[in-house]
Amino acid sequence: LSIRRQRQMCIRDRFYHWRDAIGDRSERTPQPSWFWGGLYDNDVGTVEFIQFCRLVDAEPFICVNMLTADAEEAADWVAYCNAPAGHHVGKLRARDGFAEPFGVTYWELDNETFRRFSPKQYAERCKEFAQAMKAVDPTIKIAIVGYDWYRWDIGAMLDITGEHVNYVVD
Repeated sequence: LSIRRQRQMCIRDRFYHWRDAIGDRSERTPQPSWFWGGLYDNDVGTVEFIQFCRLVDAEPFICVNMLTADAEEAADWVAYCNAPAGHHVGKLRARDGFAEPFGVTYWELDNETFRRFSPKQYAERCKEFAQAMKAVDPTIKIAIVGYDWYRWDIGAMLDITGEHVNYVVD
């Protein structure tokens, strides 16, 4: 592999990707925990999170990786959670033992994005992600982050994201 491709892969692997945590838990590859040290066992994925939420009677709220993933990956995660079992990504959930959709309503578009994106860049990316995600399931509700120095640009950010987002979280 080229040095550039190796670096891209290394950066990608420093962040969560939902497909790495589905399927049989015993077959998931542990991932380095770059920020906290050691290894992340990768034993709690979407299914386990949804099961926990149901166990404690909580509404799932899923945070999407925008730093190293793309809108298609986010849309596929919505499909994994909410699309019928006949959908090409819904089939993965059915394969994992859950034919019925999970019906996840609430999605957050990353956190700590100020580390990489200006408020305008983040808002433009939010619009792209929200459009792709709502194309899969128009009933979902999407939150953007508004803390830290983004809070001074919330009005301009909402002008960009428009009707595509539903909430601002701090």
